[in-house]
Amino acid sequence: MNDSQVRFPGASRPDAPIISDIAHLGGRGSLYLLALVQAHQARQRVTPTQEGTAALLSVLDALGVVRAEHRQTSLCKLTIGDNLPWSYTWPQISFDGLEACLTDYLTTVGRSAHYSGVWLSVWQQLVSAVRNPAHVGT
Repeated sequence: MNDSQVRFPGASRPDAPIISDIAHLGGRGSLYLLALVQAHQARQRVTPTQEGTAALLSVLDALGVVRAEHRQTSLCKLTIGDNLPWSYTWPQISFDGLEACLTDYLTTVGRSAHYSGVWLSVWQQLVSAVRNPAHVGT
């Protein structure tokens, strides 16, 4: 399976909401998805700890844009460093075009005052992670 395909093209996720566009991911969802995409493409860790990466995948799974897999299969990707299996399941945007769409959204709409609370919260999580790496994502 190549990166431009979703695991189940056109398949609905009855266990997740239907997110029709990036704006509906919210600031945190968009930022988390961009972190996952960029880490995957750069072959880097997504977060400093396995717990942080698992928390990020859990948020994205709840949004229905990725599925945090319980075990590795030939159809899933693995996070670098943590080897956590996941699949891209969001049919609205191809995986190949996802980074550009997310970057555009976060550098335009994401800079509005509407998102200031989200960015402050994310920043506080990052500062906390630097001080205490065992609590990333909590």
